[in-house]
Amino acid sequence: MKGCVLIPYRDRAEHLKTFLSDANVKLDVVVIEQADAKLFNRAKLLNIGFEEMKDKYDYFVFHDVDMIPFGNIDYSYCENICHLARKVEQFEYKMPYAQYFGGVTLFPKDKFILVNGFSNEYWGWGQEDDNLYFRCKKKNLNVEFRDIYYRSLRHESNMNIHTFRKNSQLSVDFERNPDMIESDGLNSLKYEIVSHETFKTHIHLKTIL
Repeated sequence: MKGCVLIPYRDRAEHLKTFLSDANVKLDVVVIEQADAKLFNRAKLLNIGFEEMKDKYDYFVFHDVDMIPFGNIDYSYCENICHLARKVEQFEYKMPYAQYFGGVTLFPKDKFILVNGFSNEYWGWGQEDDNLYFRCKKKNLNVEFRDIYYRSLRHESNMNIHTFRKNSQLSVDFERNPDMIESDGLNSLKYEIVSHETFKTHIHLKTIL
């Protein structure tokens, strides 16, 4: 089974440089850079990366650029969905909350299609990963775990209370109407690729949302 790492990216040049030099993941790396001035949309960038690469790979590791794995790094194929970022430095190597599903997750291609990918409507930072977990549970998909350790690269908080509240309301809307999963995701994805470059270390896509 052939897998790749998808990294959503904007304005983190030092982080990306560190990841590409230090993260020994032994998979192809695809960076999806948001090239517009809209609020950052991690989830939509990952949907785009999946859409662009789905014919070339059997599974995908959705990976934040500021998490550098070390120790026993197991990014091998898993038949089920698998959460990898269970031991993260910034959380003192503990789960920040019981249902935490952020940072790094592994999806077989068919399972990601089954949940209709991420929601495209979580702008700014936060809660898109919780919504992805919600989708998995609503589709009765098994989620496995691997306790991989991650070093955290420092950065300023990107949290904005206004966007956080909007995202929170969106999560409430999904809870009240789970059928929203069927209309918000891969099948509603709209974007434009403005450049596609291949480097020795990675493939780099730039996109407008």
